Amino acid sequence: MSREELTLVKRLRKLVKLVSAYSVFLGIFMIYLAVTPAYVVDGVIKGYVALTHSEIFFYGTPVRLDTLFSASFF
Repeated sequence: MSREELTLVKRLRKLVKLVSAYSVFLGIFMIYLAVTPAYVVDGVIKGYVALTHSEIFFYGTPVRLDTLFSASFF
């Protein structure tokens, strides 16, 4: 291999490592966004609504929400 080809291979390896690290970071960040509550309510209605799950209490009684309904909050 010539010198130019070796430098190109080194640059491509660096680029692959950089893109891989960036995609791992984005994946972890997306998981974090899915489980972090977007809305936290306190009062007569207490609980939280996250992207993937929710926990709502109305006067201490648990309220079940459909996933599509909780997604409509966003």
